[in-house]
Amino acid sequence: MMVEMFNNANNVLIEGSSINIQVNDSPAKESNLAKLRQMAEWLTPLNFRAIQSDTYSKHAPGTGGWFLERQDFSNWISGERTSLSISGIPGAGKTILSSIIISHLEVYMEKNAETALAYAYFRHNESYSPSDILAAMIKQLIEGHHSAYAYLEGIYDDHKKKAVRPSVDDLVRISRGLIERLGKVYIVVDALDEASEDCRSKILRILSSLSISLLITTRPLDLSRLLPGSTTEVRIDDQTLHDIEAFATKHLEENDRIQSIIQGDEDLHTKVLCKVKEKSQGMFLAVFLHVDALSRCTNKKQLLKAAECLPSTLHAIYEATLQRIEAQEAELVSIAKRTIVWVTYAFRSLKIEELERVVAILPDEPGYCEDNITPLNLLVAWCCGLLVVDKKSNMVRLAHYTTYDFVKSLGRMTFPNPHTLLTSCCITYLRAFNFQDYANCLRHRWCGDVVFNQDGLFVYAYSFWPHHAKISRGQEAAELLIGVVDFVSSIPGYPMFISSIKYRSSRHVAAYYRFHSRIRDGQYPMFIASVKYWPPCHVAAYYGLLDVLRKIPDFQCQRTTDGQTSLMLAVVQGHFDVVEFLLSDNDVDINAIDKGGFTALHLAATVGDEAMVKLLLAHHAIDVNPKIHGFTPLHLAVIDDNELLHKLHLSHELLEPDNEHIYARTPSCEKNRKHVMRLLTAHPKIDVHARNDHTGTVFQTACIHAPVDIVQFLIEQGIDTILHDDLEWQLAVVAAITGLNVPVLEFLLSQRRDAEHQLKRQQNQELNRAGFYPPKLSDVRKDYDNGLTFLHIAVKPSCKGGAQLLKSRKCCIQLLLSHQETDINAKNYRGNTALHVICDCADVGGYKQEVVEAILSHPEVDVNARNNDSDTALDLLCKRGSLGPAKLLLSHPGIGIAIHAFPIIFSEPWVAQFEEYARSLICHPCVDVNEKGGNGNTVLHLICDWGASPCQSTPFLERIFELLISAGIDPNIQGYHGWTALQKAFSHNSINIVPLLLKIPGLEVDPKDPLLRNIVRRAGQLQRAKAENPQWYMGIIRGLLSKGLDVNAQDNDGQTALHYACALGLQDIVELFLSDLSGRIAVNVRDHKGKTALHLAQKNGHREIVFLLREHEDRRAPTILTIMASAGRRCWSDHNKKSGYRVFEMGAITDLLSKGADINAQDEHGMTALHWACSLGFHSIVELLLSYPDIDVNRKTILYEALPLHLASPKNYPAILSLFQKAGKVSINFKRTAGRQADDASKRRKLQPCCEMVRREDRDEYDGSAHT
Repeated sequence: MMVEMFNNANNVLIEGSSINIQVNDSPAKESNLAKLRQMAEWLTPLNFRAIQSDTYSKHAPGTGGWFLERQDFSNWISGERTSLSISGIPGAGKTILSSIIISHLEVYMEKNAETALAYAYFRHNESYSPSDILAAMIKQLIEGHHSAYAYLEGIYDDHKKKAVRPSVDDLVRISRGLIERLGKVYIVVDALDEASEDCRSKILRILSSLSISLLITTRPLDLSRLLPGSTTEVRIDDQTLHDIEAFATKHLEENDRIQSIIQGDEDLHTKVLCKVKEKSQGMFLAVFLHVDALSRCTNKKQLLKAAECLPSTLHAIYEATLQRIEAQEAELVSIAKRTIVWVTYAFRSLKIEELERVVAILPDEPGYCEDNITPLNLLVAWCCGLLVVDKKSNMVRLAHYTTYDFVKSLGRMTFPNPHTLLTSCCITYLRAFNFQDYANCLRHRWCGDVVFNQDGLFVYAYSFWPHHAKISRGQEAAELLIGVVDFVSSIPGYPMFISSIKYRSSRHVAAYYRFHSRIRDGQYPMFIASVKYWPPCHVAAYYGLLDVLRKIPDFQCQRTTDGQTSLMLAVVQGHFDVVEFLLSDNDVDINAIDKGGFTALHLAATVGDEAMVKLLLAHHAIDVNPKIHGFTPLHLAVIDDNELLHKLHLSHELLEPDNEHIYARTPSCEKNRKHVMRLLTAHPKIDVHARNDHTGTVFQTACIHAPVDIVQFLIEQGIDTILHDDLEWQLAVVAAITGLNVPVLEFLLSQRRDAEHQLKRQQNQELNRAGFYPPKLSDVRKDYDNGLTFLHIAVKPSCKGGAQLLKSRKCCIQLLLSHQETDINAKNYRGNTALHVICDCADVGGYKQEVVEAILSHPEVDVNARNNDSDTALDLLCKRGSLGPAKLLLSHPGIGIAIHAFPIIFSEPWVAQFEEYARSLICHPCVDVNEKGGNGNTVLHLICDWGASPCQSTPFLERIFELLISAGIDPNIQGYHGWTALQKAFSHNSINIVPLLLKIPGLEVDPKDPLLRNIVRRAGQLQRAKAENPQWYMGIIRGLLSKGLDVNAQDNDGQTALHYACALGLQDIVELFLSDLSGRIAVNVRDHKGKTALHLAQKNGHREIVFLLREHEDRRAPTILTIMASAGRRCWSDHNKKSGYRVFEMGAITDLLSKGADINAQDEHGMTALHWACSLGFHSIVELLLSYPDIDVNRKTILYEALPLHLASPKNYPAILSLFQKAGKVSINFKRTAGRQADDASKRRKLQPCCEMVRREDRDEYDGSAHT
């Protein structure tokens, strides 16, 4: 059955007795690779590998080797030093050196598989956050290590399902988890000095807290307070002379113009090289600019003089470079300066194509023309070395961060009003492609070939023109204002592709603002990416373009499609001057509500802008108490940890706090915000005991997340009844367990115990005598809900959280287990104890085993308790496939009979570590392997349920049976349906188990059992499927015969095992029966239809078996010749067809007749061999039979008394009649005359149905036999 299942399966090869599954893992690899790329892009689009490749390609061969040979670096590689700081002056080649170090580490990693590498390059023109850097490093680790990919895969799936991105804390936890799995991890951070001070401090603190080998490069800075104390510092200022010389040599030799002047003059080359090296002052950047300056020379004398006059300070070098730029033609100077302005002042790096396009926009010409584009190589040349191109990223940037500082220092004298120029170019570019038509839903005038996802400059112009316009200054800015107002006003529905406010359900908003436990269902505003069409006044307010807003009429009356006013947009974006202007207008509606029910004050409180809140509260018409689904601005203000915001709200004379929600809907108690709590509790209108129907009291909220001192503070404020009220105390404990707040849980238990002792001391003796006793306040067994105890709640792990949360949960469990009143065996409404609950949970990081071990250590634990489904803890562990905890249970001295676990574990032999489960159960001293389970089966019956499973190998089964035999297994026990294990194995096609069952001592079988016929039939099925050689079954058949099975036992159709073997063509089995059982086998037994084994072999065309049976068949049997004569109905070969088979039959007939067979013998229909040959039209057999003198042509059939000629079909009748005539055997009744006798033709017509009926009856007998 199992083999037939795989008949048409791909990659499955069945040979002999084995099934080989050839796994093609290419699709799996492709799927994993696709998911890896998804995970990498989900982490960050940053690709530091491209920067590394581009930077390393610029190094001169042989440079940096001196550093790799330093003892400091060797100690860092070996792990003797965990951190290494490399410092040097600007332009000293630190970045090139970093690329050399990274390349060296990549080679080192190939030889040391237990190491990993990640790196980052800071850039002055890129603002990276700590999360950007961490995400990029994690991305590199998962790209290079499968174990890292496997670790992150689950985290990625979880975050994708929740549609959230990992926070900095998440990334730090992920980094720690990866480092634990990867072993030795090297981290290289280049140009740390180019990061912002805040980012630099945060990233260093994070990296210093990780178990890594850290290497950083920076200009001389005091980072001692941020780096580990064991950090080795290396200054490279005086150690790069050799590298400077190699770098200068390379650039001089690669400069075709200089080489054409030198013309092989070694003396001149040496002088120029020495001057370049001397004037560079150890700065690779200076070498690069010096070589560019020398390339302007036209002869040797000029070259040598220019080399001697090269400046030696970086500022002087830049000044000289600027002079070279301004010495060019006026048009070239204009192009070069516009190029430098764009590269310097653009809000992001520009690609080559983007820079070429934007420089082509001329200040004094309207529109944009692609014919004005100047190739990049000319732009770079005219900028005289101040620009470089990252070939891998296709980005253009300034040569160094010092270049950026130099250009910025020049101010308006050299580059006047840069942002005015950039604003004008952006608007010109947008107008050139009819951007204003986009507001009309992409009508026919829109240039369809230029859209947001195809033209990067178009995206830049759209995204950043307002920002450039806002910081434009000077006379040119005043002139620009006219163009900006005209541009914005020309688009009545300006398309805003921004994170605009969208209304979502309360759950979405709660997830965004992190106050999900304090919100009811409803619609709330949330910031998501969408497209909106805004009037001009809202565009100006959103971007803070105050001067533009003043020029637009009716700016107070218009609203967006979401109901937002200009004031709301300006508040959200933090444009103080715009808000101040709007509030000064008499028509302002400061309390306007958008579609989400939010006012400007709500939004200001959400953003957390102190100045904005203060400005709004100062307005005479402000309403400080508006609600949106129960939220006032005060609720939103306390979300942000800003004491001033709280004071501003609480001090307002019109404030009416919502006592029901003021605590429960604010996260003030989630963190250590005692100052916030003090402000709230001190307000005269706020009730400290307020309760919320959804989240309880503020005290319960504090128990979830707050530190102990906050809980103590609340108790000091009068919330002390919690210690004397059972229900309140239970809710507080549950809150602490839910929040995994171990310190608070411990505090609650200890405080309640103290309160109990105090009440006992104050107990009135009279009440005692009256039989009144107070409740046991320390009773942690008391049900909370549906029979759940504190321990039930604590043991079940949450689907979220990492190792730290699991650790906290385990601490809660230990705390509860150590409490003297804990009822370890308390059951919930499903009858589950705490042990049941943990055993039925999925395992997370070994949590289950540790908790099971902790519970089993309790002296009163009942390991044999059953729930409402009659499952023990062991049953649940077996269902879950948790081997480790199962072993702990089996080793517990109180474990009961484990036979109930057998049906669970032995019904699934493919589960992981199954053999260990089986060994643990079979070898357990309390287990009787012959005991019947609830279904009446023993373990042996369960094994026989497996079927012909390819999941278990023969050695595995042999080891299991050895254990069972050693445990005293009884193979003759009857299970469900009264079957023994052997009978069950046959019924479930577990043939591979039968040889092992036959080896069990004491196995008994019923001689009349159909096992032998079943195994023969199984062999035939596999032979037809070409799945397995039936030779594998010979040993099983011999084993069954050795147990006393009757080989001649017949089934309901009267057929024996020999009938089956002959019908199915199993020659090896037939030979076994005829040779080994020659004295016992009954060859001539007939079934209920009168067929012998020879009949079935002959009908099915099994030629070799027919020859075998001829030696054992009674050759005088009356049907032997009829079998031979009619056997042509079944063709033994597809290509020989009937003719080939009749050659075989003729030889067999001749052989039988030569040995005395009766040529006129009749079968059960009265048919002789001649009748059959005539009926089937076998001319050659008819001719052969007629050649014998004893042939009786007048022998009649039983039905219709037909002669042989009567059965010939009209088609064959003439030929067969001629054979009769030729042999002189025609009866007087069949002699031909000139025409055919009428009675002859009518008799043939009457007899034809008779012949067909006989043929059909015989065919039905064959098709309906049990062996087909």
